[in-house]
Amino acid sequence: MNGMYQSRNTDENIRQQGRHTARTQNYSNPPRRRRRQDDQYNSAIIKQQLFLLFGSLLGLGVWYLTPASDYAVEFMLMQVPISADMDLGREALQQLPQKRYDKYWSPKIESAGWQLVESSRDENARLYQWDFGILPDSTTVNAFALPGGVIRVTSALLERLQPSEGELAALIGHEMGHVLHRHSQ
Repeated sequence: MNGMYQSRNTDENIRQQGRHTARTQNYSNPPRRRRRQDDQYNSAIIKQQLFLLFGSLLGLGVWYLTPASDYAVEFMLMQVPISADMDLGREALQQLPQKRYDKYWSPKIESAGWQLVESSRDENARLYQWDFGILPDSTTVNAFALPGGVIRVTSALLERLQPSEGELAALIGHEMGHVLHRHSQ
Protein backbone atom coordinates (compact mmCIF):
# COMPACT_ATOMS: atom_id res chain seq x y z
CA MET A 1 0.00 0.00 0.00
CA ASN A 2 2.79 2.20 0.73
CA GLY A 3 4.02 1.92 -2.88
CA MET A 4 0.59 2.78 -4.23
CA TYR A 5 0.35 5.75 -2.00
CA GLN A 6 3.72 7.00 -3.15
CA SER A 7 2.96 6.66 -6.84
CA ARG A 8 -0.38 8.33 -6.36
CA ASN A 9 1.25 11.10 -4.40
CA THR A 10 3.88 11.51 -7.09
CA ASP A 11 1.23 11.66 -9.83
CA GLU A 12 -0.74 14.14 -7.80
CA ASN A 13 2.40 16.22 -7.17
CA ILE A 14 3.18 16.30 -10.87
CA ARG A 15 -0.38 17.35 -11.68
CA GLN A 16 -0.25 20.08 -9.05
CA GLN A 17 3.11 21.32 -10.23
CA GLY A 18 1.77 21.42 -13.76
CA ARG A 19 -1.30 23.33 -12.67
CA HIS A 20 0.78 25.68 -10.62
CA THR A 21 3.13 26.33 -13.56
CA ALA A 22 0.18 26.83 -15.88
CA ARG A 23 -1.48 29.19 -13.40
CA THR A 24 1.59 31.36 -13.04
CA GLN A 25 2.09 31.51 -16.80
CA ASN A 26 -1.51 32.48 -17.40
CA TYR A 27 -1.54 35.14 -14.72
CA SER A 28 1.88 36.61 -15.41
CA ASN A 29 1.18 37.42 -19.09
CA PRO A 30 -2.39 36.68 -20.07
CA PRO A 31 -3.19 36.72 -23.82
CA ARG A 32 -5.66 39.58 -23.40
CA ARG A 33 -3.04 41.84 -21.87
CA ARG A 34 -0.53 40.93 -24.60
CA ARG A 35 -3.09 41.73 -27.28
CA ARG A 36 -3.82 45.07 -25.62
CA GLN A 37 -0.09 45.93 -25.49
CA ASP A 38 0.31 44.98 -29.18
CA ASP A 39 -2.69 47.16 -30.09
CA GLN A 40 -1.23 50.10 -28.16
CA TYR A 41 2.15 49.62 -29.85
CA ASN A 42 0.57 49.44 -33.32
CA SER A 43 -1.57 52.47 -32.53
CA ALA A 44 1.54 54.45 -31.51
CA ILE A 45 3.31 53.51 -34.75
CA ILE A 46 0.30 54.54 -36.83
CA LYS A 47 0.12 57.87 -34.98
CA GLN A 48 3.82 58.49 -35.64
CA GLN A 49 3.42 57.70 -39.33
CA LEU A 50 0.37 59.97 -39.65
CA PHE A 51 2.24 62.75 -37.83
CA LEU A 52 5.17 62.42 -40.27
CA LEU A 53 2.84 62.32 -43.27
CA PHE A 54 0.89 65.42 -42.27
CA GLY A 55 4.06 67.22 -41.22
CA SER A 56 5.62 66.49 -44.61
CA LEU A 57 2.50 67.64 -46.45
CA LEU A 58 2.40 70.82 -44.38
CA GLY A 59 6.09 71.47 -45.06
CA LEU A 60 5.63 70.93 -48.80
CA GLY A 61 2.59 73.19 -48.78
CA VAL A 62 4.51 75.97 -47.05
CA TRP A 63 7.48 75.49 -49.39
CA TYR A 64 5.49 75.54 -52.64
CA LEU A 65 2.48 77.72 -51.82
CA THR A 66 4.21 80.58 -50.04
CA PRO A 67 7.21 82.74 -50.88
CA ALA A 68 9.25 80.90 -48.21
CA SER A 69 11.12 78.89 -50.84
CA ASP A 70 11.99 82.05 -52.78
CA TYR A 71 13.45 83.68 -49.68
CA ALA A 72 15.38 80.55 -48.73
CA VAL A 73 16.85 80.09 -52.21
CA GLU A 74 17.68 83.78 -52.51
CA PHE A 75 19.45 83.69 -49.15
CA MET A 76 21.47 80.64 -50.19
CA LEU A 77 22.43 82.22 -53.52
CA MET A 78 23.59 85.39 -51.75
CA GLN A 79 26.21 83.24 -50.04
CA VAL A 80 27.79 82.40 -53.44
CA PRO A 81 29.65 85.37 -54.96
CA ILE A 82 28.84 86.50 -58.49
CA SER A 83 32.49 85.98 -59.39
CA ALA A 84 31.89 82.23 -58.95
CA ASP A 85 29.14 82.47 -61.59
CA MET A 86 31.51 84.28 -63.93
CA ASP A 87 34.21 81.65 -63.47
CA LEU A 88 31.69 78.89 -64.12
CA GLY A 89 30.43 80.66 -67.25
CA ARG A 90 33.95 81.14 -68.62
CA GLU A 91 34.75 77.50 -68.02
CA ALA A 92 31.57 76.38 -69.79
CA LEU A 93 32.24 78.78 -72.66
CA GLN A 94 35.51 76.96 -73.42
CA GLN A 95 33.45 73.87 -74.29
CA LEU A 96 31.53 75.75 -77.02
CA PRO A 97 32.64 76.84 -80.48
CA GLN A 98 33.84 80.46 -80.77
CA LYS A 99 31.12 83.02 -81.30
CA ARG A 100 30.58 84.01 -84.90
CA TYR A 101 30.48 87.59 -86.12
CA ASP A 102 27.69 88.47 -88.52
CA LYS A 103 27.63 91.96 -90.10
CA TYR A 104 23.87 92.21 -89.78
CA TRP A 105 23.00 90.32 -86.56
CA SER A 106 26.01 90.81 -84.25
CA PRO A 107 25.61 94.61 -83.85
CA LYS A 108 21.86 94.21 -83.22
CA ILE A 109 22.40 91.54 -80.57
CA GLU A 110 25.13 93.54 -78.83
CA SER A 111 23.12 96.77 -78.98
CA ALA A 112 19.95 95.17 -77.58
CA GLY A 113 21.92 93.47 -74.83
CA TRP A 114 23.77 96.56 -73.68
CA GLN A 115 20.62 98.70 -73.77
CA LEU A 116 18.94 96.17 -71.50
CA VAL A 117 21.90 96.16 -69.09
CA GLU A 118 21.90 99.97 -68.90
CA SER A 119 18.14 100.23 -68.37
CA SER A 120 17.93 97.37 -65.86
CA ARG A 121 16.62 98.20 -62.40
CA ASP A 122 18.55 95.28 -60.96
CA GLU A 123 21.69 96.70 -59.38
CA ASN A 124 23.49 93.38 -59.93
CA ALA A 125 23.12 93.70 -63.72
CA ARG A 126 26.19 95.93 -63.86
CA LEU A 127 28.31 93.48 -61.85
CA TYR A 128 28.32 90.81 -64.55
CA GLN A 129 30.73 90.60 -67.48
CA TRP A 130 28.12 90.45 -70.24
CA ASP A 131 29.08 88.78 -73.49
CA PHE A 132 26.43 88.71 -76.24
CA GLY A 133 27.02 86.75 -79.42
CA ILE A 134 26.00 84.28 -82.09
CA LEU A 135 26.70 80.56 -81.76
CA PRO A 136 27.42 79.00 -85.16
CA ASP A 137 24.81 76.23 -85.17
CA SER A 138 22.71 75.88 -88.30
CA THR A 139 20.43 73.12 -86.94
CA THR A 140 19.34 74.17 -83.44
CA VAL A 141 16.83 77.00 -83.05
CA ASN A 142 17.67 78.24 -79.57
CA ALA A 143 19.20 80.91 -77.35
CA PHE A 144 20.80 80.29 -73.98
CA ALA A 145 22.61 81.93 -71.10
CA LEU A 146 25.62 80.66 -69.22
CA PRO A 147 26.34 81.72 -65.64
CA GLY A 148 28.12 85.03 -65.30
CA GLY A 149 26.51 86.82 -68.27
CA VAL A 150 27.40 84.85 -71.41
CA ILE A 151 24.42 84.91 -73.78
CA ARG A 152 24.35 83.16 -77.15
CA VAL A 153 21.75 83.07 -79.92
CA THR A 154 22.13 80.30 -82.47
CA SER A 155 22.54 81.20 -86.12
CA ALA A 156 19.65 78.83 -86.94
CA LEU A 157 17.28 80.92 -84.81
CA LEU A 158 18.32 84.14 -86.53
CA GLU A 159 18.12 82.65 -90.06
CA ARG A 160 14.77 80.89 -89.63
CA LEU A 161 12.87 83.35 -87.45
CA GLN A 162 14.35 86.65 -88.63
CA PRO A 163 13.39 88.40 -85.36
CA SER A 164 12.65 92.10 -85.26
CA GLU A 165 14.70 94.33 -82.93
CA GLY A 166 11.92 94.17 -80.31
CA GLU A 167 11.72 90.38 -80.52
CA LEU A 168 15.49 90.15 -80.26
CA ALA A 169 15.45 92.43 -77.19
CA ALA A 170 12.74 90.25 -75.61
CA LEU A 171 14.77 87.12 -76.33
CA ILE A 172 17.97 88.56 -74.86
CA GLY A 173 16.05 90.03 -71.90
CA HIS A 174 14.64 86.59 -71.18
CA GLU A 175 18.14 85.09 -71.17
CA MET A 176 19.42 87.94 -69.00
CA GLY A 177 16.67 87.09 -66.51
CA HIS A 178 18.12 83.58 -66.21
CA VAL A 179 21.54 85.06 -65.45
CA LEU A 180 20.30 87.65 -62.95
CA HIS A 181 18.12 85.13 -61.09
CA ARG A 182 21.00 82.67 -61.20
CA HIS A 183 18.93 79.84 -62.66
CA SER A 184 22.04 77.97 -63.71
CA GLN A 185 22.94 77.46 -60.05
